[in-house]
Amino acid sequence: MNKLNKQAPLEICEEFTKKNLEYLKNEQIWMSWWPLMERMLKRSNELEPVYAELCKEFGNPSDSNIPFKLTLEAIWYSGKAFSPDTVVHKKAVHTELVKLHDEIPRLARKLAKALRRQQEIAEPEDFGLGEYLSFVDIMCAASEGNGHYNSFLKPELEMLDGRFDRKYWPNLDDFIDAVAQREETRPEPLSGTLPDVVIQGRINLYKNYVLSLDEDIENCYQIPNNYQLSNASMATIVNVALDLSADNLISPDTVRLIRHRNKNSSQ
Repeated sequence: MNKLNKQAPLEICEEFTKKNLEYLKNEQIWMSWWPLMERMLKRSNELEPVYAELCKEFGNPSDSNIPFKLTLEAIWYSGKAFSPDTVVHKKAVHTELVKLHDEIPRLARKLAKALRRQQEIAEPEDFGLGEYLSFVDIMCAASEGNGHYNSFLKPELEMLDGRFDRKYWPNLDDFIDAVAQREETRPEPLSGTLPDVVIQGRINLYKNYVLSLDEDIENCYQIPNNYQLSNASMATIVNVALDLSADNLISPDTVRLIRHRNKNSSQ
């Protein structure tokens, strides 16, 4: 009887994973989850303590047991979302976005200044700059091929453009200056999937995964906000999710140290 009870969480969680994997494959959705779900089924014996912990915390898995389901889904999602390749890619994207965040205001200011200078020297010296384009003309040119704009907005704006003098509309250089100002006041981009400590920090295979999965679970409001996978369970999940070789397995002590250092650094 004790043996059956001990095996129950493993058997129930295996069945739950198989059912969800079958559904995802039938619907052809969340394909990035499939490899980890399949690996978890192949290595389910390693995950038995993890499943036992989850069942003890939340009860047996089911579609109506939302905390359990969302915790498992966070794990299934993590295999691709927090993989080394994904982290490297996201960090590269962040670096480029930060560079653009600094570059766009500089370029916009430069363009606005050039447009003002063009106007300043052309008119007094009797140089024609071609047909004047109103702000609405520019919007129409920018929206070429946008059927919704041409059908709904363009007629209304052209009516306004005809009613009001040029002085009522923003100059192109002022508009571009506003773009620069908006970009200058906007905060630097933040990843929606990886913690800032991972994006900003050095590449570390274990740390990146542990902190990312911890934050993902913590930020899910339908999972009790005081819940955190034990160090032992997290270590097992890391080993399976990242498909680590026998000589690279992470230990519960390593997870404990990662969490401890992160907690101290954020205080």
